[in-house]
Amino acid sequence: MSADLIQCMEFRGQRAQPLRNVPIYTAAIVWVQRGGKQLKWRDSSLHFGADSWLLVPANQRLTFINQPENGQFRSRVMALLEMPEPGLLQDVPQPWQQPYFEPDTALKFGFETLLQADQQGLSHAVLRHYLQGFYQQLQEAGVLHQLFPAAQLSLSEQLCRYFAADPAAEHNQLQICRHFGLSKATLIRKLAQEGSQFRALLTDVRMSYALAIMQGGKLNQLELALRCGYQSERRFAEGFRAQFGLTPAAYQRTLEQKDRPLVC
Repeated sequence: MSADLIQCMEFRGQRAQPLRNVPIYTAAIVWVQRGGKQLKWRDSSLHFGADSWLLVPANQRLTFINQPENGQFRSRVMALLEMPEPGLLQDVPQPWQQPYFEPDTALKFGFETLLQADQQGLSHAVLRHYLQGFYQQLQEAGVLHQLFPAAQLSLSEQLCRYFAADPAAEHNQLQICRHFGLSKATLIRKLAQEGSQFRALLTDVRMSYALAIMQGGKLNQLELALRCGYQSERRFAEGFRAQFGLTPAAYQRTLEQKDRPLVC
């Protein structure tokens, strides 16, 4: 599907995956399909398993452990890159106290149908109708507001989407100011009002990308660093560990079947 509508990623693991401060920079649905996820939520620890959806609004950081069942963990993450139509977000209630949701058969059908539409070569306009129809289902289920508590994208969200189109590019503030029609002072001020910083947002996008491409197969650390916009293996590895609490090599070993100790 066109990148300006949705992106869907699959995450797997053979062993427990403890990850902290995982940035979610656009609204997303996380569907655990095998195993479980233990999530740190405010002052408590929540556990949810197969067939549960985690509904995450943009600009969140999640700390969790992916827990395999019989040596297998599997989840799908659908990032929602277009806002719902304005009428769907009227009279938005307050966000939930709990972030997970048990979808019914109709919602699961809507999720799967949206993904299948991606593979059929349909036009962007037709695909958009599928997405907005899925939003209608979520609204009728009373959970759309959990994903979209605000009716407009923040500047931080817009920047993250821009970075995500090419995480390895040499993004700089001058380039961003030209693209968004902002002065440097206005860019810094607006990000500060949102509690964000330019460099921190770029790092979030690059580290999220690292997790995703590591799911696709084992890469050496230099390849990972270059694909994520780092010229230094050491700086990439240090940034990864500072972000997630384990090294790139340690995360890669959670994807393997070999029974050897995990060294963080």
